[in-house]
Amino acid sequence: MYAGKDFSVAETIEEQTFGFDFVRDVAIGDVIASTEWTIKVKEDSPIPDPAVASRKLAATSFGGTKAFQRFGGLVDGCVYTIECLATMASGDKVALHSHVTGQNPTADQE
Repeated sequence: MYAGKDFSVAETIEEQTFGFDFVRDVAIGDVIASTEWTIKVKEDSPIPDPAVASRKLAATSFGGTKAFQRFGGLVDGCVYTIECLATMASGDKVALHSHVTGQNPTADQE
């Protein structure tokens, strides 16, 4: 399910943590037991990224209904879809996704 809002633009030199809160999508009191994160180039992205899998960095972290994953080195102009599949303690599986665009850090100065 689309999270309802895209992430802010990420500069190509940045490494940052992205996160989702599943609180509205799970039963009250249910918590995350594990997560699986993916990053791919959005179908209508104007720029490709042949090394998209390498943008996922470090291990995932989660607690309660919130999950986090670090990404970095995004390609200038490439639009990505970031998705998290959370397996809850109840056994339910819930997926959220959103988009982020890579941007050269000098692009806003031109």
